[in-house]
Amino acid sequence: MSQHKSQYSVADKVNEWSANNADSPSLLISQKDGSFYLGYYSGMGNYDATPIEKLDPQYKATIIELVQAGELIEKGKAFTLYPVVMRSRSLFLSIRRASRRRYI
Repeated sequence: MSQHKSQYSVADKVNEWSANNADSPSLLISQKDGSFYLGYYSGMGNYDATPIEKLDPQYKATIIELVQAGELIEKGKAFTLYPVVMRSRSLFLSIRRASRRRYI
């Protein structure tokens, strides 16, 4: 992506991916090395994941900032989505953050 996204559009997407009821796509964290992925349903019962580094750098910066602030929290049991991701857990926005309309 050569063009940077607006701060609000990045925040809106991260909010969408990490909603407590997010189905696909959803934000994941690797249990092996703490890297972030966007997991999604790819059809016919298959799921795949894309490293967050393949998106605009603002996404990773926003995700890291929210994790460090304790506002993106791991949830559920670890699972294997795709061999590259290894064991992963979903990330979701904390209750106090999810109640806000904009968080950046």
